[in-house]
Amino acid sequence: MGSTSSSEDGGSANLILRLGTSIQEALRPSRQQITQAWEEEDAERSGHLSRPRVQRVVTRLLEAQLEAASAAASRAKLQVAKEQANMEKAGRRERAEMRSLPPGGATQEHLDRCTALMLGCAAGPVMAGMMAGYVDVPVTCLTAMLQDKELLQLRVEALFKMHAVEVPDSAGAESKLRLEDFQRSYLGYFDRAASLLNDACTVPRNEESLPSTASTCCLQ
Repeated sequence: MGSTSSSEDGGSANLILRLGTSIQEALRPSRQQITQAWEEEDAERSGHLSRPRVQRVVTRLLEAQLEAASAAASRAKLQVAKEQANMEKAGRRERAEMRSLPPGGATQEHLDRCTALMLGCAAGPVMAGMMAGYVDVPVTCLTAMLQDKELLQLRVEALFKMHAVEVPDSAGAESKLRLEDFQRSYLGYFDRAASLLNDACTVPRNEESLPSTASTCCLQ
């Protein structure tokens, strides 16, 4: 059947591609979110922050994103549940109407509509589960980022290594990071997430037949 071509060629089962795209689109913070998290730490509006304060900005930003993602996931799941309940109600109503007709009284329209609703009610829970899993991707990813203190610390250290500027203070000078450098570098990861994940997880053809020695591709 022509409608199955996307499944047959593997296009619908590309986990890495779909996951990378989801990370890129759903986890990328807005510039407004970054600025808000930064300004909550930079009360003096100096435009640059020390290493510990930048670390707190990253945590604050991820926490704000996680809160927003969790709220969005809850709304989406509630909407899916309502749609599923309405579909099941319509299916029962349509089936009862068809059964009330005299023998041979069901039209093609009755049968087609009843069949569509029967299929929808049968597969609805499966699709609902897929959709629930999809909206949970940002929540899961942001939670993982918050919990991985090692990577967060190393990212801040890398930011300072690449972009730190010496800012004079009463004690002499201190290495600090500017908002624009933080914003550009932080967003840069999410802009490249899909290609990074794909490159890291693509298995060379000569290694495809080798047995796997790990159950996940995560670095522990």
